[in-house]
Amino acid sequence: MKRCKNCGQAHDDDTVKFCKACGTPFSAPVAENVSSVHVSPLQNDFSLDDADHKPAFSYYIDAFKNYAKFSGRATRKQFWMFILFNFLINFTVGFCSGFFDGLAGSLYSSRTISLSTARTLLGVSEFFSVVLIIYSLAVMVPALAINWRRMHDINKSGAWCFITLIPIAGLIWYIVLCCQPGDEGENDFGVPSHLEDKSSEHSAAPYVPNSTVGAVKANSSKCAKIIRVLEDRVSVGCSDGSFFDVSIKELDFQPVVGDVVYVFSNGDAKIVTKNELF
Repeated sequence: MKRCKNCGQAHDDDTVKFCKACGTPFSAPVAENVSSVHVSPLQNDFSLDDADHKPAFSYYIDAFKNYAKFSGRATRKQFWMFILFNFLINFTVGFCSGFFDGLAGSLYSSRTISLSTARTLLGVSEFFSVVLIIYSLAVMVPALAINWRRMHDINKSGAWCFITLIPIAGLIWYIVLCCQPGDEGENDFGVPSHLEDKSSEHSAAPYVPNSTVGAVKANSSKCAKIIRVLEDRVSVGCSDGSFFDVSIKELDFQPVVGDVVYVFSNGDAKIVTKNELF
C-alpha cells in the first residue's frame, strides 16, 4: 500500500505513480538541502556540449544540411568537428596537388619519366587544384553560417565573426570566444541545438493511460519547458506564452533550465513531468 506524503491518501495499487487525490508524484525526490538545487554548472567538458553521441563526421554533414542557416545556435562540438574535417579535406586535397606537381618535376628533371608522363602528372595536380577551388567556394557559406551560430551559442551577435579581420589579435580573440561553452538554457538567440531536436521529437501529444491518470483532465503542453530554477521554486513556460511556478518537491526529476516537460491539469493543480508515459 502506498500513502501520499502530501495529502495522506492511501492507495492499494502499488504500481500507481501519482496520487489520485492531489496528483503528487510518489517518486518525487525529497529536497533535503534546497539551497543545493540550482541550474547545472557550465559545461566544462567538451563532450557535454551535445546530448547526442553521434559519429564525429556527422557534425560536418550537419553543417551542410544547415547550409545557409544563420539563426539558432551551434555548440562547441558542432563547430570544432566541422573545423577539423574542413581542415583535413583542405589539407588532403592541397597535399595531393602539391605532391603530383613536385613528383612530375623531380622525375622529369632526372630523366626518369618522359615528357608525356610528366604532363599527365601535372594534369592530375591541376585536377586537385581545381577540386580545392570548387570545394573552397562550396564550403564558404556553411562555414560562415556555423561560425555565426557559434557566436549565438555564447549569446553574442554573429557579427563578432568579423573580428578576425583584425590581424593576429582579432584571430586569437575569436578562437578564445569559440572555445567558450555555450549557455545551458535559452538565451537571446534561442535554446541549445540539442533541445531543439528534443522538442521536435516530442511534438506529438503523449499517450496517457486512463487507469493511471484518474483525475487528469487535459493533455500536456507539448512545448512546455523549465525557464528558471530558484531556490525551492521552478518556473515553467507553456507554448501559449503563459507560465507558472511549481515547488521542486512536487517534481519527480531534478529540474534544469531548458528541460522540455509535460504539464497536466488536475483541477486547479498542475502536474509537471519529463516522462512522456506515466
